[in-house]
Amino acid sequence: MKNNGFGLIEILLVIVIIALIFILPKGFTTLPSDTLVEENNSKKNTFLIEVKNVYNSANTKYITEKMNGNILNTIKSSDINKLELTSSLDYCIRYDNGVIVSMKVGNDNYNINFSNDIDINNLTIKDIKDGKIENLDC
Repeated sequence: MKNNGFGLIEILLVIVIIALIFILPKGFTTLPSDTLVEENNSKKNTFLIEVKNVYNSANTKYITEKMNGNILNTIKSSDINKLELTSSLDYCIRYDNGVIVSMKVGNDNYNINFSNDIDINNLTIKDIKDGKIENLDC
């Protein structure tokens, strides 16, 4: 006898295949470019945390030096007054009457440059520029 349609097993197999396509978790369908973007964002987030640590350490250093009778106008990573940091960042911080008026921070991959009109707590990875900092003068 000639069979003109699909059998029950063929129909079930097609349904199972379609269901697997829709049920597969996103983790199995992540593209390599998505992974690179996520990795880059996590590196930028780490850099942003380091920038905030530099800012806080610089304020602590300024207060400590002021209590010892020294008034700092700048703190640079290349000066004797440099900060005690665990990360290897290049930075230049300029003060005016105890207030940070400009700050440049960078490493081999990223840099950020901001002035006192930018709130350190509102910095995001969008404020980070790619590449090493060009000019480290404050």
